[in-house]
Amino acid sequence: MREEAWLHLLSYCVALVLAGSLFIAALVASASLAFGFSSDPASESQGSSPPVTVSGVISDSHCGAKHATESGNVPAQCARVCTRRGANYVVLDGDTTYVLVGSQVTFDAFAGQRAQVTGTLEGNTLKVASIRAQ
Repeated sequence: MREEAWLHLLSYCVALVLAGSLFIAALVASASLAFGFSSDPASESQGSSPPVTVSGVISDSHCGAKHATESGNVPAQCARVCTRRGANYVVLDGDTTYVLVGSQVTFDAFAGQRAQVTGTLEGNTLKVASIRAQ
């Protein structure tokens, strides 16, 4: 009789642990569905910032608007040299400077020129979608 009681108690505990495990698994699965991220491209584009257009001079982050005159380079050449040495291309729009992310070859072609740059803005970084001379 005593062995039977232990057996019932043991089977009750095992059933309780299994039921609890299933409950926790269902809770975690529903939470991951509720807070999970969708891999649907349409929903990702809704979360990104809208395109912005910035007009300004294409320069480099080292010199900004004032290129060193003693180098003997024109601003376009100076910007190209500075970016090859580690500076980033930027667009200077009045007192605001935006760091450009995109094709270095394209930025080389527009260095030192006024341009209209369109892209998505994240802080002061502009991910360039298109650029055209003004």
